[in-house]
Amino acid sequence: MRQVFAVINEMMANRIVESYAIGGAIGASFYIEAISTEDIDTFVQISSSTPVFEELSVIYSYLEKKGYFPKNEFVVIGDWDVQFLVPADGSLELEAVMKANIIRFYDQDVRVMMPEYLVAIALATGRPKDIARVHAFIEHKRVNIEELEILVNKFSLEEEWKRLKP
Repeated sequence: MRQVFAVINEMMANRIVESYAIGGAIGASFYIEAISTEDIDTFVQISSSTPVFEELSVIYSYLEKKGYFPKNEFVVIGDWDVQFLVPADGSLELEAVMKANIIRFYDQDVRVMMPEYLVAIALATGRPKDIARVHAFIEHKRVNIEELEILVNKFSLEEEWKRLKP
């Protein structure tokens, strides 16, 4: 994972991406017990000058020059499949990128989505493994319920939350 984070931080330093945040199971593993996963979900904010629908090609082109190649919807970096996701303007995911925590991982800083955003995105996704992650955050008291409810209301996730509210 260290190699993945080093490459992503380099992308940010070289302005390939404006910002990023690690989400999904790997993002959650910074706060709760690790859950088995096969990839690293990396949400990226791209320069507004990048043409629409070319966001990922800029990333893929950069990474290919560094020796990292696509495999389906992923780019293989070291032993990890990394999925790059470009959130829409005004989306929950983009706000999560903009408000990410910076967490030290060995010798580097990693931008990781805050727990409340990880939970809200898991609610929105609604897959069984994501709902299990929501329960884990709540059971381990690793999410601020009041802050989460602000996101739930802001991004119209009331129905999803109502089904799970502790």
